[in-house]
Amino acid sequence: MIAVLSLFVLASCQQALAQSCSGFEVINRFPDPTYTSIRDHGQIISQGVDCPPEHNCTVPYGGYITGGRTMNISNQSFADSVFKTISSVVNLEFTESKTYPVAMGTQTVANGTSAYIIYTPYTICTTGRLSDCGTNYELNGEIVEACTFDLDSDGGITGKINPVVVAEQTAAGLTCNPSNTTQAKEGQYYGTCPDGQVSDGKEPTNTASSMSRVSVLLVLGSLLVAFVGF
Repeated sequence: MIAVLSLFVLASCQQALAQSCSGFEVINRFPDPTYTSIRDHGQIISQGVDCPPEHNCTVPYGGYITGGRTMNISNQSFADSVFKTISSVVNLEFTESKTYPVAMGTQTVANGTSAYIIYTPYTICTTGRLSDCGTNYELNGEIVEACTFDLDSDGGITGKINPVVVAEQTAAGLTCNPSNTTQAKEGQYYGTCPDGQVSDGKEPTNTASSMSRVSVLLVLGSLLVAFVGF
């Protein structure tokens, strides 16, 4: 029985190795093997604000961003081995998903505007053609783009921070910073405020220099529920 199992495991490993693509030809539009890009969507990192017509508003932001390497390969079951192949060709480490802190800061929202702040990560990418994929013929010749977060010298995430204008009711409904909740810190970002969830204790209490009355009432109600529960 042990011998049979050993043969089965060996055969499975050999099959997996045979199906892994061992070739990658860089076909970037740029002279370098890699290029800097930006994710196609951002993450909300502040509460909503309804700024009055009289003056601008200062909106605090911060929290946690979870993400990592991506690749548009047609068969994701081979992504791990293909990442290794690409990494060896372009000398780039493709980091698996993890949670990164975003330092607290402030952004200005123009007067008469309803908005929130988003963070869009920068990435380092490469594009190329797969080859030597063994019996997995559909991957041979496939063109893929592989990306990973562009990290700073300390291993921190880098990205673009900017306000996004939304409807007043949308800003009023965003009564917490969804990137600074317990869920977000644990890698579970939903883009909304969980029931009964207020921002992490390290979030500044004055989330904007001016908010709509609805926003203020909702925030006070959330804090009261949290206090009574404590």
